Amino acid sequence: MPKRGKRQGRLIQKPKVENNAEYLQSLKADEGKYRIIAMRDNFNEVWVEGEYDTLKSAKQFIDIQPDTSISYYVHSDSSRVLYWKKGEVNG
Repeated sequence: MPKRGKRQGRLIQKPKVENNAEYLQSLKADEGKYRIIAMRDNFNEVWVEGEYDTLKSAKQFIDIQPDTSISYYVHSDSSRVLYWKKGEVNG
């Protein structure tokens, strides 16, 4: 009787966001604008929430968001994070 091979189980997971230059460049705000990037659960979901003309309006948008599971980051046109609101990490 042949020996049984030992199998290692793997959980089914969503593909992680690739940290490639093209994707990161797409998150950069246009000249003189401020872009809000939203993130859920440690980079499992990342999206552009919006683009604003002033830092003040971008900060106001973030401050009124009720969902505490999402982290928000305001980026300038130099890809620098100027303001953020961290969400709670589950798990």
